[in-house]
Amino acid sequence: MAAPLPHPPGAELVRVFADGSQVLLAQYVDVGTGWVVGQFGAPQPALASLSRCVGPVAKWHGGYLEADVVDNGHTVVLALANPPLADTGFQLSSTGRWFRRVAREEVTELFELDLTARWNGLSVRVVDQWQDAQRYVVARISHLGDDIERAERLQLEQVEAGVYEAIVYAAELTDIQTNQVVPHTWAPGPSAAQAPAYPQDASWATT
Repeated sequence: MAAPLPHPPGAELVRVFADGSQVLLAQYVDVGTGWVVGQFGAPQPALASLSRCVGPVAKWHGGYLEADVVDNGHTVVLALANPPLADTGFQLSSTGRWFRRVAREEVTELFELDLTARWNGLSVRVVDQWQDAQRYVVARISHLGDDIERAERLQLEQVEAGVYEAIVYAAELTDIQTNQVVPHTWAPGPSAAQAPAYPQDASWATT
């Protein structure tokens, strides 16, 4: 399972040896490219699935897309999970994802979504959601370890130290709260004077 927090563009995975020497294993370019290996012949890491529950979300041409902010806030990288239906300027990256780079001014909203809830009394963050084969809406939830005893009793999987995850039916979630977070380093777009209008559609939380 993926970690609940996104990787920032430019993040590096480095192996440090006992003698202090280092080798760059991979670098995270952006949401449109993902990880690129640093050694010739090394296997290419699989692309993580896109999720609007974590990481930047941009409104571009009336639609909401997964995104990353690069070039010191001047450029936004937009990403699509599937090929675009029309010729909208998206390109296929070497890692297999469709992306487009646009100027920050072309994006009318830019924020991160923080979606929290409770599952069987445990405070969790929703990090992804989709429909399963039976068309039920399921959610991947993450718990950051302030109630380890309850998380382990509910049989969440420990994916790393202090981080627990599980896939549950979205209808089982209670006390759902949605917050938009706008880092101060992101320059405002043309619609900064308008209130954010991310659709508050709670239908994903029902079957």
